[in-house]
Amino acid sequence: MIFLSEEQIKEMREMQKELDGRILGGLGIEPKEIALEKHLALKTELFELINEIESFKWWKKNKGKDHILEEGCDVLHFILSLANDNEVEKLISDDETELLDVEMNELLGIMDSLTLDMFIEKDYTGLNMFLKLLSIVLHKKGFNAEDLYNAYISKNKVNHQRQDNNY
Repeated sequence: MIFLSEEQIKEMREMQKELDGRILGGLGIEPKEIALEKHLALKTELFELINEIESFKWWKKNKGKDHILEEGCDVLHFILSLANDNEVEKLISDDETELLDVEMNELLGIMDSLTLDMFIEKDYTGLNMFLKLLSIVLHKKGFNAEDLYNAYISKNKVNHQRQDNNY
């Protein structure tokens, strides 16, 4: 399965809402106060994913994939967080099989463009397409929806432990 199910997305959105509430509540910050910061965090995590994939490094023959899923999971955290903050009613990950044939660097470039469009327009409905593209990128690197879901669940626990330890 390439795309996360509606049930998985709903569960992860609730988990993200709880984590964000815990972090922001402890700091006395409202989500709207850090909208720019979350947007920049999404973009930064996207570029960390791109750097792990290394598809733009035409000169490098031995490209690794050690941290690709971890970075994809970090991107997912901010997709969910921004969807919750901006009341994107339904964040879905429908089948978009025509995008499977798109070259990796083009997919990553589209994702980068989407972050800019969402920031300029202050319209985060593009997170739906962003999630689809993330799923396809990870699929092309050998991961499936269950891998991403399980990575998210695991990282969410780590993030709560970090809060327990005043991270």
